[in-house]
Amino acid sequence: MKLRVLYFHNGVMRDLAGGLQSVEIGGDTAQAFRTCSIALNNTRDGRRYAIPFKNGGELRVHYGDIEFFRGVIFESSIDAKGAQSLKAHDANVYLTKNNDTVRFVGKTATQIIATLCGKYGIPTGSLATTRHVIPKFIVRGKTLYEIAVLALTETQKATGKRYRLRNVAGKLELVEVTASVKHLTLENGRNIIDASYSESIEEVRTRVKLTGGDENKPVTVEVSSPSASKYGIMQHYEHNSDVKSVKQLKPLADALLAELSKPKQEFNVTVIGDIDVVSATSVLVNETMTGIKGAFYVAADSHKFEANGLHTMSLRLTRELELERIEYEAPEEPKPKKAKKKTAKQKAKEEEAAKK
Repeated sequence: MKLRVLYFHNGVMRDLAGGLQSVEIGGDTAQAFRTCSIALNNTRDGRRYAIPFKNGGELRVHYGDIEFFRGVIFESSIDAKGAQSLKAHDANVYLTKNNDTVRFVGKTATQIIATLCGKYGIPTGSLATTRHVIPKFIVRGKTLYEIAVLALTETQKATGKRYRLRNVAGKLELVEVTASVKHLTLENGRNIIDASYSESIEEVRTRVKLTGGDENKPVTVEVSSPSASKYGIMQHYEHNSDVKSVKQLKPLADALLAELSKPKQEFNVTVIGDIDVVSATSVLVNETMTGIKGAFYVAADSHKFEANGLHTMSLRLTRELELERIEYEAPEEPKPKKAKKKTAKQKAKEEEAAKK
């Protein structure tokens, strides 16, 4: 097995060679962190455990000369036969374990993320310079991850550029999303083990009706998709009292219809493993039975390494790169209290006190 797993606790390193049964490492573009699950035989004599694993200990997984994962143990269990299970997350998990209320004025997303990581002891590596200055950024009662995504969403809206978080060698990194240079080809007879494709119209809407303004005398817009002739009429309705003209409603209806009229597609493949293929990278696929063909982004990956040396990966694919987005809504700030006017009696008292 090219895999090497190391356990660190209180300055002591233990190599888990010999007892490993399987290692599974995976992530998702909608999650802040990657996770590693390990199964091993943790006994030499069948009566006592060999290594006393502790939550909070560190696991590092190397594949050849490359460190593929580094994280902190969050779950540990063992049974009477010595079968041990461990689950670790990379350090980005701490973005989801801390909530806060923050206020930033005239800061970039990079500065906001760096400040939060410094405050909560999350090590950082390379942080891309986002440049866009957010005039005022106030967030209440959110996780650090949600705060970071809010700032990055504001940056994307202003610049068109997208950024994502990752963790390399225990340090959080912020990278700009660019065209992926990794184009591994997945095809029958070469590296595909299994594949599946599904399409559902359960959540599809073929017509959108929006009303605006006064509910008693609303303005109305209806738009329909050509797919209504295939799937039937399935209408989505909303009322927006802030929008008071057809001219304003029409683009909103068109945008909603474009989003809601798409059938939900799921593309999944299981293939021979390649550690360069992780969430947010891209692959080319040519699978004849399911008809999965063309360029795809990896939305979620799960790499499995077995004791016999077999390395496979299960991938969930999408046509477009799906990154977490959260729209920022500025909270209402309390208005400063006006100073109460002093009465003539109060002024007279103050003048008299000043003379003494």
